[in-house]
Amino acid sequence: MKYGDVVRMRLTPQDAMGCIDILKSAGAYSDDMSLSLIASLALRGLLESSRRMGVIPYRDGFEYSAMVQPLLEKRQNAKKLAVTEIAERNMYSRLVNDVSAVEPVTPVPQDNTYVYPVRSRLEVRLNELRGKKVADIENWSVLEEAELQHLEERIRNLTT
Repeated sequence: MKYGDVVRMRLTPQDAMGCIDILKSAGAYSDDMSLSLIASLALRGLLESSRRMGVIPYRDGFEYSAMVQPLLEKRQNAKKLAVTEIAERNMYSRLVNDVSAVEPVTPVPQDNTYVYPVRSRLEVRLNELRGKKVADIENWSVLEEAELQHLEERIRNLTT
């Protein structure tokens, strides 16, 4: 099993070619390598060169949690969720506006018909979290518990 974190990054064509050049100049290049392996090896080599030149320090690894934890706490898809929530709010507004353009203006029904797209997505995620909590309690995190509580609160607010 490999150790380390899996990250996703975009390489410009110049950077991809530069990674290939680095491995070729080090005699470590093979046509069978994937681009992600090439980028990983090139980055590893550049970091080691930087350590040897004193640009960055050698680390034992004990600082890893302290340095990486703030980055891991940032949800990778937080921006996507925020954009989705904005889009759903706009959909809610559009549904209300579209209906009121055809029919007389009426109050939002008790069953929250116009809120359904938002509520549906929230309920799906809530059920996923509840299922994970029951099926895989050993890997249940504090962040997931907080998300579960937050979702339950949001759904309660939508129904009142």
